Amino acid sequence: MFPLINGKSLLDCTETDLQQLLGNPDYRENDMLDYKSNFAFLDCEKRSVDRETKLAEFRSDVCSFANAIGGFLLYGISEEKGVAKDIVGIDIPDGNTDRFELDRKNNLNPIMPKMPPIQFRFIPVLNGKFVVVIQVRNDAFTPYVHRVDDDYRITKRVGNGKQSVNYFELKQMFNQSLSLDDAIYQYRIDRINHYRSIEDTEDLRYSKFLILHIIPETYRDTSNNLNLFVLEKKRLVDFNSIFRIMDCNNGYSPNVEGLRFIGYRSVNECILHNNGIAECFLPWRDLLIQNNSKYFPTIDIWKKIESTLSEYIRTMKNLLKTTRIIIGISIIGAKGVISESSQWNPFAYEGVIDRDMLICDSVPFPDIMDDQSIASSLRLLRYIFATSIGIKHSETLNEIIKEL
Repeated sequence: MFPLINGKSLLDCTETDLQQLLGNPDYRENDMLDYKSNFAFLDCEKRSVDRETKLAEFRSDVCSFANAIGGFLLYGISEEKGVAKDIVGIDIPDGNTDRFELDRKNNLNPIMPKMPPIQFRFIPVLNGKFVVVIQVRNDAFTPYVHRVDDDYRITKRVGNGKQSVNYFELKQMFNQSLSLDDAIYQYRIDRINHYRSIEDTEDLRYSKFLILHIIPETYRDTSNNLNLFVLEKKRLVDFNSIFRIMDCNNGYSPNVEGLRFIGYRSVNECILHNNGIAECFLPWRDLLIQNNSKYFPTIDIWKKIESTLSEYIRTMKNLLKTTRIIIGISIIGAKGVISESSQWNPFAYEGVIDRDMLICDSVPFPDIMDDQSIASSLRLLRYIFATSIGIKHSETLNEIIKEL
């Protein structure tokens, strides 16, 4: 862990705190710290070879931290032999830090398989400029790769420099990344089997149901667990709001996982785990009965999914130790149910759900701090949900396809 400065994280520092770095060998560049006097590529002409070379270096710096243990890039602080020398600051046009952050994230978008988890902090300094702190986290999606011309580069941070990742490290990274995908899929299967194993012959709610899973990528790291009951009990966070649209507004109870939210007449059920996982159990059969319909309640269910996801992000984004979440939608017992049909033309296309256990592909939301990233991922989630249940001609789906 990076040492605190005056008892503060680098993301919480002021210019006064940053003064402690200057000439201080205890904060020499290392595995987790790199000083940069400027964003070198911003001083180059657009579309020039020099600019592209220095942009590649920027991506390489970020990838190197992400492929190691994570760390901090401090732009606007010069260094001499690895020790911070002066606070020179970064000039940000019109002081528009939001625009500047978005532009830098766009610069990092070419990184594969996605932009690493990063967080920006802009610290005002006396000359009207800013020190830009970029925290880069390590996660389960390594290795991070950037491209230079026709070559792919994979580097990691070592000491105050970078070196190429060797074969054995690369193999381990790929195995770790694949194991997360497999673990999430298996987790979803296990939860489906849990509900299917419950016998309830009275209303059959455990034979025809939908499960929404919201899973932070750090869910397997128990050191990131939250004490949800304490946060709710002290009224520091209102977790009830996440599941309100799921009709789980009948109060909550603590359990071994975290908090369990009960629906009206105990039909719906939602669980918020201490590791950040949200699970919503929704018997879709009840929606058919309520609406006196034989068609799958696509619109009603999507509204519940979208609203729950929005409330989860709003409530949890500052509590989680990651900006990346994975969404999974599973539909059980819907084989043969009509999802799309024309009432006026019996010979027209008819969409039908083709299997009894439908597990939609998981959809990653790479950055829940970025509204544009959320909107893009939400479109992809809706596309996968709609096409998985056989919808083909929806106007909404056509609009999504154009955007995708």
